[in-house]
Amino acid sequence: MIVKIKNLKINAFIGVHKHEKIHRQEILVNIALEYDSKTAAASDNIYDAVDYELIAQKISETCANTRFALLETMVERITGIVMEDARITKATIEADKPQAIPGADSVSLTHTVVKG
Repeated sequence: MIVKIKNLKINAFIGVHKHEKIHRQEILVNIALEYDSKTAAASDNIYDAVDYELIAQKISETCANTRFALLETMVERITGIVMEDARITKATIEADKPQAIPGADSVSLTHTVVKG
């Protein structure tokens, strides 16, 4: 099964420019994670499922408490948090930085990791 977290809004210090080091920016994070959900579906028990609320909370807290120079670093950190759950076999993380370039909707990075 694929679980998606769409447009998770994170306010973080991210960037190399002086104004980016002073003011937080909103980053939009989209996550698609895959795991075998048969046990969770059969038991209908939250403890057998991937806790996507906990994953989102960990990502938000980590990004709020870390200063990043590069979006690449943030995406790698987010990927690590997502992949902490041993049941997750694949994850794709996309992070959008809307204020990166004047005149552009955003700059985004996408990273996919597969276990095994």
